[in-house]
Amino acid sequence: MTTPAASVNSAGQGIPRIVAVGRYRLFRHLQRMIPGVNEGVSIELLERAFADAADALRTAHAQTPIDAIVAAGASGAYLQRHLNIPVAMVEVRGLDLLHALARARALAPRIALVTNDEPAQAFAHFDALFGLGVAQFSYSDEQGAHACVAALSKAGVGAVVAPGLVADLAEQAGLTSVFLYSDEAVHRALEDAVRMARRAHADRSRSERLGTILGQLQDGVVAVDRHERIEALNPAMARLLGDEVAALQGRVLSSVAPMLELAGTLRQREPAGDEVVRLETRTVVVRRAPIVEHGEITGALLVCRDPETIQRADRRLRATQRAPGATARYRIDSFSGDSLLA
Repeated sequence: MTTPAASVNSAGQGIPRIVAVGRYRLFRHLQRMIPGVNEGVSIELLERAFADAADALRTAHAQTPIDAIVAAGASGAYLQRHLNIPVAMVEVRGLDLLHALARARALAPRIALVTNDEPAQAFAHFDALFGLGVAQFSYSDEQGAHACVAALSKAGVGAVVAPGLVADLAEQAGLTSVFLYSDEAVHRALEDAVRMARRAHADRSRSERLGTILGQLQDGVVAVDRHERIEALNPAMARLLGDEVAALQGRVLSSVAPMLELAGTLRQREPAGDEVVRLETRTVVVRRAPIVEHGEITGALLVCRDPETIQRADRRLRATQRAPGATARYRIDSFSGDSLLA
């Protein structure tokens, strides 16, 4: 990456690419644990958060596609909302949380739990039921993290269980902190990211192969998913639709060109016959067919041919057949024998 990131494994050619995002204690946990993940993937580490991380990831993704991201807390939630890249979140399970709270209780009588979500009613009920006396706080961005630490100090909290940003800020404010995420939670997120990255990488490889094949065709070809969103198309089809290939990807075909809709094809299993369709100033011959995988219709394919191209090909074929030198393979006197009427 061209961003201030520590490259843990060098980005490999033709293998899934993962970027782990974190700062403070999460960064240090990731830095320590990533070398142990040897899954035939490339993993890089980015020490940024929130919008700063999102901007860096967009730039890196545009240069070399990123297949998955590892992130946590409010910053991870921000990346999920603002990026179209799979994000494997570091999740806290019940046992992890209880262990962290037990460690905090051993450090101070009054403890607090800080998360990036709203205070959980289920945990509040659990806390009241067992008389734990754990105060809950939350934040959603970097500014909120500073405000959260100020509120913790004002509330007289002695030890806090929190994500990395708040944990480090709490230490700076004179509070004792316990990192919310365990090694097991970080490792689970890395494993999730490996699975996501492999799947995304395989999908992209298939799409690139399909794009290469489609690009060699003179006919306009477009493939859509079961919701009629454009998954792949070639330059010839993009020219017919009046836009760039990249701009048309992901759009609903019928909203771009109603006369080429594939909603009906997605409901039937048999390909339709040829149909002449008028597209503004062009007339094309259209053929539609469903895409069936494992017995289910998962999309549809549409092919557009220019009638003039068909006619020119037909004329060339006929002219070749009539060309001088194109003699008959057999003549009448080639056949000889005894007449039955003699």
